[in-house]
Amino acid sequence: MSTFQVGDVVRLTSGGPGMTVEEIGDYSQSKPSGPRNGVLCAWILGRTFHRHIFDAAMLWRI
Repeated sequence: MSTFQVGDVVRLTSGGPGMTVEEIGDYSQSKPSGPRNGVLCAWILGRTFHRHIFDAAMLWRI
């Protein structure tokens, strides 16, 4: 399972904006299926709120 905690600020290993961890879990059974070691992140870019589930391996804590 992920080493992140709710409230951590993370970034994609490839770069991008800082994102806040909202939830951590197994999303492999969701519709559509997601990562087993998933991290739900939220961030604001400009004036738009975004939310997405990423595989924990794609993120690092900042």
